[in-house]
Amino acid sequence: MLFFAFGDGVAQNPRNLSFPTDKIQHAIGFYVLTLTVLGAFPRRPCWLLAGTVLLLGAAIELVQPWVGRQGSLEDVLADMAGIVAAVLPCWIRGREGRTVALSPSEGMPDTSENDAPGFLSRLGR
Repeated sequence: MLFFAFGDGVAQNPRNLSFPTDKIQHAIGFYVLTLTVLGAFPRRPCWLLAGTVLLLGAAIELVQPWVGRQGSLEDVLADMAGIVAAVLPCWIRGREGRTVALSPSEGMPDTSENDAPGFLSRLGR
């Protein structure tokens, strides 16, 4: 992800093929980013996390003209494809709208009966 943040963002297509490699990279990058966010905040609703990541992708495209690059709606759509691919299993499993982590048999603690305070509450905010 650091390459995408500090590099030129996409690998150039050396043969000028019509295959949209940068769109694939956008989808893969946002797929990984969304999985990371879902893992970092397992008690938050999937739709909220997906929307937040999508807003980040749109904001990146909106800021690009001010840093010498060109924003693209197609890039946002590719970001969205990666986000949906990452969140789809969450929605299929029925996690949508609930704050339930995986069961202990799947390697994570079951939080369905645990009312532990959120991260900000533990910081005293």
